[in-house]
Amino acid sequence: MADQKWKSDPSLYGCKRDKNNKKKLDYYDTYIREFLSTDPVKDWESINRCIQLWKWCENFIDINKKMKVLDCGTKDGQFAEWLKDQGHFSLGIEIDDQYVEYAQSLDRPVLKDDICNITTEDNFFDVVFSHHVLGLCPDYKKAYQEMIRVCKPNGLIISLNDVPGNPKKHYSLISSIKELDAIFKNIDNVTFKYYDYWFKERPKEFLVVLEKNGITE
Repeated sequence: MADQKWKSDPSLYGCKRDKNNKKKLDYYDTYIREFLSTDPVKDWESINRCIQLWKWCENFIDINKKMKVLDCGTKDGQFAEWLKDQGHFSLGIEIDDQYVEYAQSLDRPVLKDDICNITTEDNFFDVVFSHHVLGLCPDYKKAYQEMIRVCKPNGLIISLNDVPGNPKKHYSLISSIKELDAIFKNIDNVTFKYYDYWFKERPKEFLVVLEKNGITE
């Protein structure tokens, strides 16, 4: 596997910051230039973590029930394909043309789309899933709003990311948990199911599981 230079080169993982130390980046350019272009287009081992997280979420949802699932930032489409093989209706969305073409060439259920502007209709998916994706977005709040919008009432929004404020991750746009709190306070129609480190003995990843509240007249 080619060396992912952004992991060790501050000029790559740092990106541009404003005076408040918040990252300024072009979503597509940074994602391609500093992340995907450092390695060949291929299947990634992250599929195992996605499956592990999915099975862990049976604490909140019956994962054996056949559902409509959206995998945001699916990249190679492996997880979307795995969900399909489990009997779910699944769709993976990805912004990078190369990975969309790669996934589609393997007949995986992947379309080009942007997590900050999802083209799916409202209230369509039972589960909206993202694994280490939201930190690449230029607007966390917009991404969450879109994930919530396309989720059905009483459905789940699952997102796992590196702990906010980690300076060694070029895609950590949120400086602290406090900042993340402020964003969620301004998003309506959700209930927290889980909001903490995924595994507290290894506090490197922060998991948010939201339930979309039912629509009332």
